[in-house]
Amino acid sequence: MTRKIVVAAVVVGIAVVTLGTSGSRQRTRALGLRIMAHAGSASAQAALGEAYLYAQGVPKDDAVAAQWLRRSAAGGVTQAQANLALLYLNGQGVPQDTEQAVHFFRLAAEQGMSFAQYNLGLLLINGQGIARNPTEAIEWFRTAAAQGVVDAEYSLGVIYDNGDGVPRNVDEAFAWFQKAAQHGSADAQYSLAVMYELGDGVPRNAAEAVTWYRRAAAQGNTAAQTNLGVMYASGDGVPQNFATAVEWYRLAARQGVADAQNNLGVMYVNGQGVPKNLVTAHMWFDLAAQRATGESRDRFSQARAAVASQLSPAQRARAATLATEWQEEFNRTQGR
Repeated sequence: MTRKIVVAAVVVGIAVVTLGTSGSRQRTRALGLRIMAHAGSASAQAALGEAYLYAQGVPKDDAVAAQWLRRSAAGGVTQAQANLALLYLNGQGVPQDTEQAVHFFRLAAEQGMSFAQYNLGLLLINGQGIARNPTEAIEWFRTAAAQGVVDAEYSLGVIYDNGDGVPRNVDEAFAWFQKAAQHGSADAQYSLAVMYELGDGVPRNAAEAVTWYRRAAAQGNTAAQTNLGVMYASGDGVPQNFATAVEWYRLAARQGVADAQNNLGVMYVNGQGVPKNLVTAHMWFDLAAQRATGESRDRFSQARAAVASQLSPAQRARAATLATEWQEEFNRTQGR
């Protein structure tokens, strides 16, 4: 049964606070902003740029938004600098230019904007628009974390856990994961659970692992959902409960997680938590093999072949049809 576990990597994601408003007063507000922006108010230029960016009282126009944000950024408005950096990063209303994104995030970061500090750290750790520099990235993540940016706390945990640009330090990793987990980060909750389960940087505590897996799983973390299923199936940290294991596997499997699909197939082979059904097991092994890569794909394919050898041609055809129908429905509902 597929188990464990890789701590999630830092993911590039841009978080920018907006100044927007809503309601019937937007058009009037936009008109007033336009007057003040033309008169040279840098804060009004920033707000007008956001109005064009988010269609607040004016038609959405990213290019016009960029023009106003650029003027405001030149006036030192951190919000405009951060939003302009985002536009350059995504090529939205301007040609994509990661170096310009770094430039404007740095301007805002140096003025103390926590989200810009975090985003600058992401670009530095990923080497986007600037030479990769984990040491400087850590400095910006620490600065952002000190201002309460939870994703910065989590990112520091990942860096220390992976030894990325610094010696691996499981104590530091655990401390940052714990802080971010307590602040609600599902990824940090999952990573903390992994450390408790494996006894990595902390004495092994399966019950504590289950607690944190459950918190992450409740927020939709599919890796946590899968591992929580493993804990229930094996009775590790909780009383063994195959039916509950199946529930967690199914939740992750329905979201396309190959490990969960494989594990669900195992449950159908063994009749654990569900009635034994080799056709359904073959369907889940087939789906898992299609999604997996490398050694996992080989293992899932072998499981599929082992079940197939026990099925009639008609049953194999039925299993293949079920897998195709499931995948088509998944693609439709996921917009793929």
